[in-house]
Amino acid sequence: MQQELKYLMGKLLNSRTGKWRAGIGSVGLWISAVLLLAAVQLQSNFSYLLNKENVGDADTAYLVINRQLNSSNLNNTTLKEEEIEQLSKLPEVAAVGTVQPAYFKAILSINNSQFPFQTDASFETVPASFIDQLPPNWDWKEGDEIVPIILPSLYLDLYNFQFALAQQLPQLSPEIIKMLTFNIAIIGSGESIVLKGRVVGLSDRIQSLLVPASFMDWANQRYATENKRKPSRVIIKTNDASSPNLNQFLQKNQLRTNQEKTRFSQYRQVVNWVAAIAGFSGLLLLAFALLVLSLFIQLSITGRQDQIQLLLQLGSSPGQLSQFLFKKFFPLQAGMVILALLTISILQWMLQQVLVKQAIYLPAFISTYTLGTAFLLLLAIGLMNRRAIQTTIQSK
Repeated sequence: MQQELKYLMGKLLNSRTGKWRAGIGSVGLWISAVLLLAAVQLQSNFSYLLNKENVGDADTAYLVINRQLNSSNLNNTTLKEEEIEQLSKLPEVAAVGTVQPAYFKAILSINNSQFPFQTDASFETVPASFIDQLPPNWDWKEGDEIVPIILPSLYLDLYNFQFALAQQLPQLSPEIIKMLTFNIAIIGSGESIVLKGRVVGLSDRIQSLLVPASFMDWANQRYATENKRKPSRVIIKTNDASSPNLNQFLQKNQLRTNQEKTRFSQYRQVVNWVAAIAGFSGLLLLAFALLVLSLFIQLSITGRQDQIQLLLQLGSSPGQLSQFLFKKFFPLQAGMVILALLTISILQWMLQQVLVKQAIYLPAFISTYTLGTAFLLLLAIGLMNRRAIQTTIQSK
C-alpha cells in the first residue's frame, strides 16, 4: 500500500504541468541565487581592492617624511618624538626608521686630470632594512681602508645628462662609477681627516648619499660641529601609501612626502563612497533575490494544492506527505544553488583574467563570504520548503 501511494504521489506531482512549473521554478531559483551570490562576491572584490590586506612586497611603498617648510618654521623642522610614535602606530605603517644626518662637513673629490671632480657632500644613514638594494659589503669599522657609499640613481642621471654634457666631462655607467675611488675629506671640531670611499650600490628609493650607520656614528662622535638634534626626516614602510588615514595624519601634523606616491589618496574617499553605495545596492539586490527565491518556492508548492489535497483524501498522512514533498523539491533546488555557485566561480575567474592584464589583481577564486552565503542559502531554502509544505498541508 505504501509503495502504491508513493507511486501515485509521483505520478500526480510529475505531470506535464508539474514538470513545466518545476522547470520555471528551477530557472527562477538559479537566477535568484546568482544575483544573491554575485552581490556578495562583488562587495568582497571591492573590499579586497580597497583594503589590500593581502598585498605582498610588490605593493609595499617606502616614504621619506619631513616637515612642511614655510616662513614660520625656517630652521626649525625637526620632528617631535610623539609625532614619530603616533606615525608608527598607524595601521598602514609597518615600520619607521630615522634618517640620521651627518654633523660634519664632507668633501668628495677625485684627483684625476681626465676626470677632475670635487663637491661638498652631505651624508645620511638609514637602517639597513630600508635600503632597496643592500650591497653585500655594507659595513665599516674604524681602520677600514674604504668607506662604502650608496649613490641615488637620480644623482647619476643628473650628472650624466646635465652636468657631464654641460662641462664636457665623460659620462659614467653604474659599472664604471663603482670602480672609482673617491677622496672623502671630513672636517669638524677643529680636526680633519681624508679617507677613501667607493660607490658600492645605487638606490632608487632614497635620494641621499648613504653611508653605513657604524661610520656615521664614528664620524659624528669625533667630528661633529654641533650637538645632536632630533631627526628632521624619517622613512616609513607602508602597504598602502594612498591611505586617506595616513595622508590625513600627514596634513594634520604639517608633514609631507613624495606626492606622486600619495596622489591617489584624494580619490580614495570618493572610491570609498562609491563602494558604500555599491554595498547598499548589493543589500537591496540581496533582499530582492531572497524575495524572488521565497516566491518561487511558494509557487512550486502551492501550485500543487489540488494534487496535495487529492493525496490527503486518498489516505496519505500529513507527515508522510510532508517528507515526500521535501525530498521531491529540495534536492533540485539545492542543485540550482550549487550551479549558481559554480557560475559565480567561473565569472570570478574570468574577471580575474581580464583585470590582471590591466595590472588590477583579484583572487581567482570566490571568497569565503560567498561560500558561506551559499551554505546559508541552502539552509534558508530548506526552512522555506518546510514552512511552505506545512502551511499548504495544514490549510487542507
